[in-house]
Amino acid sequence: MSVNILVVDENAIQLVEKVMEGLNGEINEIIFNTAQSALDALLIAKKKNVHIAIINSDVEYPGDGFEIAFDLKMIDSEIRLFGYSSNWDEASARHAGLEGFAAYGEDLISFIKKQV
Repeated sequence: MSVNILVVDENAIQLVEKVMEGLNGEINEIIFNTAQSALDALLIAKKKNVHIAIINSDVEYPGDGFEIAFDLKMIDSEIRLFGYSSNWDEASARHAGLEGFAAYGEDLISFIKKQV
């Protein structure tokens, strides 16, 4: 099974590289889609079968940083959401539908491995 991951970040390519390095070939079939804006992310989610969305809360979007999480879940309730930002706290992240959140690093890699 291939895993379709959507990365929503102004520096999405850098995050994709970190994820690929962190997974170290453990998951063979990963398809990355990148969006540098929340609106692009929603368009991708509508057209692709996204399994995991990695969201930077600092991406410009109307409303607060959690709106994109709500909107992605409206498109597909099965999307697994992971967010990262220094501005989020755990209670707010859970309320928005995020199943994981942290800074860059092993927490994100562990989250992806658990979803596969």
